[in-house]
Amino acid sequence: MGWTGIFNWQTYEKNWEILNREFFGSSEHKYEALKWSGNGGHTWCLYKNKETGTVYAMVVLCSRDKKRHEFCYKEIELSSGPYTYDMPASWIPLIKDTYKDSEFAQTWFKEREKYLLEKKSDKYALGNLLKCHNGRGRIEWGDGFRIEENTDFFVMVKPYQTRSRTIKHFMVARERESGELYTTPYKLRWSTLKNLDNVEVVRRAQ
Repeated sequence: MGWTGIFNWQTYEKNWEILNREFFGSSEHKYEALKWSGNGGHTWCLYKNKETGTVYAMVVLCSRDKKRHEFCYKEIELSSGPYTYDMPASWIPLIKDTYKDSEFAQTWFKEREKYLLEKKSDKYALGNLLKCHNGRGRIEWGDGFRIEENTDFFVMVKPYQTRSRTIKHFMVARERESGELYTTPYKLRWSTLKNLDNVEVVRRAQ
């Protein structure tokens, strides 16, 4: 199935809000959304048949151009065997029985386990929070923002979705007075990150 494109004036809306309206906007629809989970250019949806109570899952690939008010999406139901494996773990018990007879879905469950094992061993996995030490010289950006030599700082591994794949962006994180970390607009090049004196994972993706 190909991509569906719509015109969307509400540029402030999140991807899941648009999709919720597109898929489940009618009160007469026999399906209803239970949960949404967004990750870059794709969004997971847990939904159920209101008549039977059966729970399903799908991932929706999203491409958005806010300047042109364009929103494109492509939904892939779990029985179609998507190639994305970051569905929330808490959803698995709710859908296991639904897909017990689907060969594609069972293959997806096995591939997801493999993906999770590989992710645990990957220091730079999407969603990880890294603590880094810059001991070799000042790192600077064009607008004056910089990380001084011999300084510890944090990096969040964030996803960036192109039409064909998800790539990693290594975004500098800063600490609020409350101690909460937030992502800044400042991105590290891979060549800079791998040459830092020390990089350790302080929080892994869930």
